[in-house]
Amino acid sequence: MARLWAIIFSLFLITSLSEVNAKNPPPGTGTSDIPANILIMLDNSGSMSARLAGAVQIHYPVDVNVDSNGNIYVLEYWNNRIKKFDSSGNYLKAFGGAGSSCNRWRNARQFDIYDNHIYIPDTSNYRIVKLTLDGACVATGSTGFLREQPISIAVENGGGYAWVGGGGRDGRIASFFAHNLNRNSGGNVYSNQGGGFSFMWGASWSKNGRARLAYANAGKNVVRVAYRSGHQLIGQNSVYSNDYVRRCNADSPTDVAFDSAGNLYYTSRSHHAVYKFTKAVWEANACTQTKVVGSWSTSGGFRYPYGLEIDSSDNIYVTDYYNFSVRKYNTSGTETLTVGGSNTRLEAAKKVIKKIVSNTDLTSGANFGLMEWGSAGSRTRIRVKIGDNGAKQIYTDVDNIFASGGTNLSNALNKARSYFRSGQVDNWNKTCSKNFLIVISDGYWSSHNSVLSVANTLNKTDNVQTFAVGFALGGANNNYKTLAVQGGTKAPLYAENETDLLSKLTDAIKQAISGRLTFTTPAVMSDVTRGNFIYQATFEYEKNKQWKGRLKKYKLNSNGTFGAEQWDAADKLNNKNASSRNIWTAGISASGINNF
Repeated sequence: MARLWAIIFSLFLITSLSEVNAKNPPPGTGTSDIPANILIMLDNSGSMSARLAGAVQIHYPVDVNVDSNGNIYVLEYWNNRIKKFDSSGNYLKAFGGAGSSCNRWRNARQFDIYDNHIYIPDTSNYRIVKLTLDGACVATGSTGFLREQPISIAVENGGGYAWVGGGGRDGRIASFFAHNLNRNSGGNVYSNQGGGFSFMWGASWSKNGRARLAYANAGKNVVRVAYRSGHQLIGQNSVYSNDYVRRCNADSPTDVAFDSAGNLYYTSRSHHAVYKFTKAVWEANACTQTKVVGSWSTSGGFRYPYGLEIDSSDNIYVTDYYNFSVRKYNTSGTETLTVGGSNTRLEAAKKVIKKIVSNTDLTSGANFGLMEWGSAGSRTRIRVKIGDNGAKQIYTDVDNIFASGGTNLSNALNKARSYFRSGQVDNWNKTCSKNFLIVISDGYWSSHNSVLSVANTLNKTDNVQTFAVGFALGGANNNYKTLAVQGGTKAPLYAENETDLLSKLTDAIKQAISGRLTFTTPAVMSDVTRGNFIYQATFEYEKNKQWKGRLKKYKLNSNGTFGAEQWDAADKLNNKNASSRNIWTAGISASGINNF
């Protein structure tokens, strides 16, 4: 038995002897454990409406495209610029500007990306501009023969043509050679089909199958699909022909896009939404449409969604003009990313929270809930209860929080304590559970002594620890320090921008759920002379250090629950001097047991 005891020590406790870069958990961990309970408490006071210093803002976005690496490009209307972000929404660079030189343009509403190049219909300069993905000039081409300003553009996959739509009442479409932007030899100008186009706002080529061009005929409130034959668009013949142009009524369409299955989507300016025609529907000219996502909103919905793009993985990107953002959705209409926004402190915090609750590395180890807090009364309330579906609910609900009023944290902490005590939070008061509040605020709160008293009680009596997160404070603040100490998390977290806030919260939550992520399966051992016991091994996450391990023995109750803790082997070992202990282990290649 002594030998078994030594081996258990060597397996679970030897990690506490050194400090090196953090390692992965041992094999077999995380198979039988209890998720942490985390209540995110977001400050909704008036000061959270202040703009973040140095924040990157998208100004009046009208179109969006994605390159083969997943980088996101956003066209700003009034600034005549394109902003480039990586696939996670982190800002990379901006280029362009108002002018008539090769890499500038005026009043462009659309652009397209094909073969690592950007194509822009330069509306007021009556030309097309071709750039590299970093904004360097490649070529320009005149569109004067259209007899109207170029508005929309779509570059065909593999066809070698760029198709440009005009913004006048005639609504012409012309084709150009994509490599040099010269008008093609056929001189194709496609116009006056089905009673005229009238303002060709958006266009898109099909991703596979027969070459098809969809275009948003904004002036006629229709979406059309035409076929290509060589450098010509065809489809003005009989309705009984397979080449007849498909025409579906649409509500103020501004852009169109195909997914990989041939379904057709469009943005509706008047309904602030994205609609879908299935392939079978538009091919049959039946034109029954369904709404994918949208409604007028200053947060979760749209205020004039002009631009639309669908990438090779069928992710949907939509520009939100007056909300200064680009939103990314899956084909079910679930939002997965927001880029831009008004960049107030509250908007930045909401974006970070959405990234946190959509990170499966974090949500797999915790059940999340959401509280907004500020002034007393209805401005402080539990918005999403802690539960296994809480993260998904938070993602959509957090956008409904707005900034107004004061900052009463004492009242909020008391409400949080009452919520934990109400019996609505699973496992919150068990010995092996982990429960946390994440208090996010941007300044001072009233009645600080009362705040500290409640935080201390939550920590010592209610098994709930408090993270104090200071956002955009401009430096350290003693209130946050003392709150962290009384709340049991020892040190506050400070962040001045969105990226820093995401990093700090991610690390904090990793610490909060470390026990959940690294529990081993409990070992139930029967002792005929002393009864049944449970042995549970855990590892504690610590950034940039070796993870520390513990082995605890609990009494096993007759109903199968954990009883009182009998001992903690880590404490026993730490209380021994190194000179007074022996550690035995089996070497990797040794056949016997070797004493260090």
